[in-house]
Amino acid sequence: MRLYPAFRFTMGGYEFFVTKMNASEIAETVHFASDLFQGKTLSEAIQRNLKDSRASKEIAFYWRENDARFFNSIVIAAWQGGASFQAIESLNSGTEIFDTLLKKDKRMHNSFGILAFDGSEQYYALDGQHRVRAIQLMHNEPSVYPPPDGFKDDEFTVIIVPTAEDETVEQFRMRYRRMFSALNRYAKPTDNATNIVMDEDDVFAIITRRLITDHPFFMWGNNDWQNARVKTDGGKNLTSGQSYFTQIEVLYGVTEQLLSSALRNNTLLIDSGTTKFKQVRPHEDLIDRWYDEVALIWDVLVETVPGLDADPSFMRTHNPQEEDEERSDHLWFWPIGQQMVAPLVRMLIDKSAVGVGAEIDAPLDRKKVEKALAVLGKLDWDLHSLPWRHLLLVVDNDGWKMRNEGRANAVKIGNDLLGWITGAIELGDAGVEALRQRWEFNLYPTANEDFNAMWDQIVEINLQVAGGFL
Repeated sequence: MRLYPAFRFTMGGYEFFVTKMNASEIAETVHFASDLFQGKTLSEAIQRNLKDSRASKEIAFYWRENDARFFNSIVIAAWQGGASFQAIESLNSGTEIFDTLLKKDKRMHNSFGILAFDGSEQYYALDGQHRVRAIQLMHNEPSVYPPPDGFKDDEFTVIIVPTAEDETVEQFRMRYRRMFSALNRYAKPTDNATNIVMDEDDVFAIITRRLITDHPFFMWGNNDWQNARVKTDGGKNLTSGQSYFTQIEVLYGVTEQLLSSALRNNTLLIDSGTTKFKQVRPHEDLIDRWYDEVALIWDVLVETVPGLDADPSFMRTHNPQEEDEERSDHLWFWPIGQQMVAPLVRMLIDKSAVGVGAEIDAPLDRKKVEKALAVLGKLDWDLHSLPWRHLLLVVDNDGWKMRNEGRANAVKIGNDLLGWITGAIELGDAGVEALRQRWEFNLYPTANEDFNAMWDQIVEINLQVAGGFL
């Protein structure tokens, strides 16, 4: 017989029970959907949804590295077992406090007590399959997937859906499928913006929030969350006239890029690097150091990039009128531009400000950062200028607009042009000619300018900005 402390509730005409199980019990007793359904094809189709890599690399890693680990409830269906529930009021009534509660609140009646099974029941995971699999891996293969300290004592919230009275196996399977679909098909995960606002383990989310609340450039002179320069709800798009400089998901990505130095072990080139810093909260001194680093970079950028401290509501105008002298179409004020320049900024710092052989994770020197990023102050960032015109900003019968068709290739070429123009990358004569051909091939079809003259202007920009790195 198995006994569980339980809270009873009903929904849709069925009984459900909230209880707790420890890791060993879950590992030894809970099965998966593929074990319930007959037929190889159907079982394999269900089993494909269960990915061991997610259980072992993501969930087990989180479990092992986080002392403050927490998971939501695991939902299981219990086939057979003769489930019975004994309400606690029938076991322990008579005390004044208890009797008073029963009289005042009907929810107390027959709501919490002891859930019993006769031992013949079989548990199947309805929701939380990957959590169950991670528990099994650490329980059954501790040498390969070492569990954290105290793992055997960890208790998990479990919602049990027992077999209904006189329910046949086929009826149970049908109800199982319906509940499985409801839990997995219609469940909506939190959006990325909400995750960034709420996450206390992801260092990039922590620093992004700190930039919004502490850094003068992003605070924009006030602490009103709704009027900040960072749009904090979902969606990466910004439109002309909005007061936002950026959107929180974009700022998060930019923060990750600015901190992804080739000299430290969280570089994007190492698969497990950023995952580690997103799942396990680092020490506070590291968070402070990295925030100071990003804040310093933004301080220098605001002083260096022309127009970066302007009012954003005037800086995203594709088709300015003659009287709109204050308006511009500044690449840095568009999400696409911020995502383009962030890796370039880090590349320039790593190449010029830090230098080969520098100490990993050493604090940045402000003067070196200023010297490294000085080239950004020499560029014209208006999208109507080269090299952006007809590549990122295109024109048709309706006027100028941000490119949609072929945007991915255009952005890649824009990144390469930026790297070459600023001297962050060296191409050589053959590389420059190959870049020219890619640029010309990807210009918007309606461009009717002299391509040779346009390219000559881009070469001149390279000479003026980076001194002709070839």
